[in-house]
Amino acid sequence: MSNNIIDGYNGIMPLDLTNIDKKYHKTMIMEHKKNIKDYKLEQEKLPIHLRYENTIIKVEKQLQLEDYHRRKRLKKEQEEKYKKYNVS
Repeated sequence: MSNNIIDGYNGIMPLDLTNIDKKYHKTMIMEHKKNIKDYKLEQEKLPIHLRYENTIIKVEKQLQLEDYHRRKRLKKEQEEKYKKYNVS
């Protein structure tokens, strides 16, 4: 990422320092890292089935898989339609 964008972690967004006065950067980066550390500790306290990686990330992977199969099915249907109308 850019020098002005600090990576986030799972449920924590990246920190964008683009329009922030440079005098605040160090403080904001330290706070961002503390938030990530606190978030990780909080996630460890949760039951496994309620943790971010077992809820949100699982759903995102499922949606990606469904999208892949949908596109594959549509492509096959288009190819069959093309063959049907272009058979000589």
